[in-house]
Amino acid sequence: MSISTIWLLTLFSVIHGSVATHHLYRNLQSLSSDSSNQPYRTAYHFQPPKNWINDPNGPMRYGGLYHLFYQYNPKGAVWGNIVWAHSVSKDLVNWTPLDPAIFPSQPSDINGCWSGSATLLPGNKPAILYTGIDPMNHQVQNLAQPKNLSDPFLREWVKSPKNPLMAPTSANKINSSSFRDPTTAWLGKDRHWRVLVGSKRRTRGMALLYRSKDFVNWVQAKHPLHSTKAVECGSALIFSQF
Repeated sequence: MSISTIWLLTLFSVIHGSVATHHLYRNLQSLSSDSSNQPYRTAYHFQPPKNWINDPNGPMRYGGLYHLFYQYNPKGAVWGNIVWAHSVSKDLVNWTPLDPAIFPSQPSDINGCWSGSATLLPGNKPAILYTGIDPMNHQVQNLAQPKNLSDPFLREWVKSPKNPLMAPTSANKINSSSFRDPTTAWLGKDRHWRVLVGSKRRTRGMALLYRSKDFVNWVQAKHPLHSTKAVECGSALIFSQF
């Protein structure tokens, strides 16, 4: 049945004045916490065994398991050394931590693997778009896909050799220090994928819109989909009337 009406709601965190930043404690970034003495650990909400955690990324259900990825410092209890940690659960209460799914390993993310989202492509094939920090500390967008689709734990992820797929250039004039957090993509009636990426021009936040036929080659729209004071960690919700 064809879609007669599509409503698109774009949600972004609004940070009054400027985009959120992290306090840097370089002397603590590689000082691991003591997992045996944590009297204030949560008993019900998700928490890794130890160390720093922030944004949840790309939650999905695959292979009979719930998958949760999240920003994580494997070396210390403050922000830094960011990777995509990975845990799985059968009931959303009891979680088993796995090895990090995505970690710095190529020029497009050598200084960090920041937030992003997961999309299920045709054939139930997961794909992750995430922000990487390159050698010049520019924020760029990358793609990773599972190495073995028959593994319900999705333990290994392979990065696209074409990374970065979206990047600031002198032509597009995107702010290289405020270009991050790609949303889950959606497939339009024209069979094109679309995704939003948060950015900023001067003091104005923007949700930049990209389009792709193959999920690899992305074209930026002429105008932002949305503009406000500042944006970060966006989500696109599609409401369809059949």
